[in-house]
Amino acid sequence: MNKPDNIQYYKNCEWNRDRNNNRNNNRNNNRNNNRNDNGNSNKNNNVNDNGNSNSNRNNNGNNNGDSNKDKHSSSSCDKVITISIITPFYNRRNVLHRPLNSVKQQTYPHFELILIDDGSDENNDDIIWNYMKEVTFPVLYMKKTKNGGVHRARNLGVRHSRGEYIVFLDSDDELLTNSLEILQNKWEQLPDKERYFVVMGRCIDQAQNYVTKEWKQKDLEQFIKSEDKRKIKKLEKKYAGDYLGMIRSDLLKENPWPEPSGVRFVSEDILWIRLRESYKSFFINDVVRIYYTDSKDSLARSQPRSIQKFKNGLWDTVYRLNHWEVYHTGLWGQLKLVAYYSVYREIMIVFGEKRLALKNPINMLLAAILRLPARKVADRIIKDMTGRI
Repeated sequence: MNKPDNIQYYKNCEWNRDRNNNRNNNRNNNRNNNRNDNGNSNKNNNVNDNGNSNSNRNNNGNNNGDSNKDKHSSSSCDKVITISIITPFYNRRNVLHRPLNSVKQQTYPHFELILIDDGSDENNDDIIWNYMKEVTFPVLYMKKTKNGGVHRARNLGVRHSRGEYIVFLDSDDELLTNSLEILQNKWEQLPDKERYFVVMGRCIDQAQNYVTKEWKQKDLEQFIKSEDKRKIKKLEKKYAGDYLGMIRSDLLKENPWPEPSGVRFVSEDILWIRLRESYKSFFINDVVRIYYTDSKDSLARSQPRSIQKFKNGLWDTVYRLNHWEVYHTGLWGQLKLVAYYSVYREIMIVFGEKRLALKNPINMLLAAILRLPARKVADRIIKDMTGRI
């Protein structure tokens, strides 16, 4: 099991959490009633192997009493929050101004910002505290003592969020000034919100080049109307790329990312694929994020490029293969995953690390067949890593 992390909490104003929780509970009760009226069973696709562990709060914060009369008035700390923006970061002192400044310029006022320092080596307190004094919208700043990976940081932010929707903003990217307004308006326009888990907008890079293709109207209409999962996956593949999503917080709270012991990176799509089993995505052609490609030390890649990388890879392949009914990608995809598993397993054996087991007899047979070639590949990798055979 993972040792509990010591987390420090800071906030720039006293949040009326009860008021917002009552509002969200009423919305969730209405959603549940609607599901039951339609004869649908509530699906709690909980993918957290370890469960949620709430830490005690220190609430060491500054009560900002400023009374600035702008679109984010001082009373916004006591307003109902519709959107929670969650930004985990690991170091990133040189680029943190990007997300922070873009959040400050939003035209939509009903949001909170949750910042999570995921055990940074460098001290960013001065940047965050000065920012918290300057703005008048609610900011929660959480400092972890050790780096646990972006998946754990996001889960932590979700557990403390108050919004009906959540936006995960990377620590080196920016929102456009009207991004929250665009995404929120689209959610309000959806005729049947219960069918969807996310509204997704397009991205541009720092040179104003589109990162994702524009959806053709006929494809967009087909995607919205179709109930054929094969057609939906085909269209998603056709328009694959980087998007920014506004996600229902109730589903994220019911379905956190797994937090396996010793694993520092869990892929986003572990959760997205599972949610797509029961809910749909809604794509729009509006640009809502500036996606920077010049940052080389992203939080997801902060893991050491050593045995840790293979620990993460082993867990990922085993999890997908043991939940193949959710993550199936055809025979070729299955063979490829078993091959990766076999190599990762051999590396774990050499380093005396914990090995994870497959459950499906067919996958176990394939792994046994591949063991000899996998061992040869693993030997080459280990030689490159450490100089040992």
